[in-house]
Amino acid sequence: MPSLVWLLRLLSNQRGRNSVVECHLPKVDAVGSNPIARSNFSLFSSVALISTLISLMPAVLLAQLTADETIPFGRGNVIELPGSLTYLDDLPHAIDYVASDFQSHTIGGIQVPLVGWTDPLGQSALGIHASSPGVVFEGIPYPLNTTASLNLLPFSGDAEVFNFPTSAWWGSKASNGSIQFTAPEEQSKTFDSFSVSGGSQAIFSMEDQFKNSFVGLDANYRHGNSPVLGQTDQFNFISKESWIKNDDVNFGSGFLGTQGYAGDYWYSTYLNVDIKSPNFQTLQFKPYFQTVQAGSQSVQEVGGFLNYLFNLAGLAESHLGLGFNSDGSSSAGLAGTHSFLQSTNLVDVLGDVTMDAAFRWDFSSSANTAFSTILGIQGTVDSFVFMGDYDKAVSPITFQDVQRADLGFRFQPNDSWNGTLKYVLEQVGTSAYNGAQGQLQMNTYSPLPFVNHLQINLEEQVLVDQNSTTFYDSGGTLKISFARFDEWWLTGRCLSGEAVFLESGLACAISKELKVYGSVENIAGIAGSVPDFDQPAGTVLSAGFQGTFY
Repeated sequence: MPSLVWLLRLLSNQRGRNSVVECHLPKVDAVGSNPIARSNFSLFSSVALISTLISLMPAVLLAQLTADETIPFGRGNVIELPGSLTYLDDLPHAIDYVASDFQSHTIGGIQVPLVGWTDPLGQSALGIHASSPGVVFEGIPYPLNTTASLNLLPFSGDAEVFNFPTSAWWGSKASNGSIQFTAPEEQSKTFDSFSVSGGSQAIFSMEDQFKNSFVGLDANYRHGNSPVLGQTDQFNFISKESWIKNDDVNFGSGFLGTQGYAGDYWYSTYLNVDIKSPNFQTLQFKPYFQTVQAGSQSVQEVGGFLNYLFNLAGLAESHLGLGFNSDGSSSAGLAGTHSFLQSTNLVDVLGDVTMDAAFRWDFSSSANTAFSTILGIQGTVDSFVFMGDYDKAVSPITFQDVQRADLGFRFQPNDSWNGTLKYVLEQVGTSAYNGAQGQLQMNTYSPLPFVNHLQINLEEQVLVDQNSTTFYDSGGTLKISFARFDEWWLTGRCLSGEAVFLESGLACAISKELKVYGSVENIAGIAGSVPDFDQPAGTVLSAGFQGTFY
């Protein structure tokens, strides 16, 4: 392996973070995506590199793709796509990554600060968010058409928020965007993090995250007290297990268990088998079962996915998949059988251009055949990244086409700050919205006297409907550390014609193992439960601690 690293450095001419070495090509997994190589190669170098990678690919493919902290602004986080993994930095789409931290929030609460996403006050949204987004657990979609009841559940694990139609990845229920929940990844070193918090009117929460070489799990319990729901007790547990992992076979499982308000629940479990060959091909089989109760609707669903993957020397990978499921509930209007045929592709053209494409056909005994697609491309020229994507789906409720397209660029002269500007077009049926999105990010150390670390994220979206009515959506987060042990934050969001949501807090690390914090939520005193629908109306004070053990 050292000879491979030496060769990659030689061919990449050591061009900073654009080099193949710093993009960690050896982390490519047989069932996952590779980081994108961004160097300029001569024809001779390209041929030599491809030949070397092919000859050593079995060793390269055995490594697990993990988050790359050297890629700034969180774009080194790993995104789970159907049959593959890739870095957020390699996708041009509107995706947010939300990791579980010391604060306890509901699934609805983590969505409130996300500009361009659903309305934080629960009012009717516009564009593609006029209907509920889909919710996915490790690639398995929630079987009901509406996901509103899930917003009350405690947030566990990590969340990938896709702010565009994702039916080509997750099926028709993801036509208005989607949120995918993933369990913590197992790791060689045992890790445990336990947190407790309490706040106004006896709201209370406990969370524990545990990881070792066999399992990664996250459990969260919340006791709420809101004027609409009264006192509530809700629980969320998510886990992923690795039973067998070697050069030929991976065998794992996963489990999601939630118990919510008024007896609502969602239990889902799966097995995952990967059979790998030495010629860069992998066969995956993933059977699952889930049972759901939401109000008067209940569903029991059994299904499975069969995937074939091919990886060409880390330069391109293709995935062909098919799936089926059978729903056993006439009360939810879903009884019947459903299947799909899907293709997803990720391509790096040996330079500064990456592309992704997904196509999916959904077949159902109770609905018409639906076709959906996701297309994306981005290219790097010096400090500029030019990007564009087009996404199309069909709503399972109205059977209207749901489309979104954007085109723009990101300017990043260094790893301390960047700015992004995009033109956006959204269309649901015959209703169209167009406008723009902008973002400014900063992450710098010692920018001012007495300031140790400064992080800024400012976002703005402007959409104009067919009647020339303009809708604004503004938000941002400011984090400041004056020393190495403290972090103060301020988060806010405001939509046209609505009150401003603000949250502020301070966290202090007493030691490596102990952190304490306090926060003020809904500072403006909005007459409602914001950001979590199970909390008291108006301003809420809370405090807590987190203990970490290695």
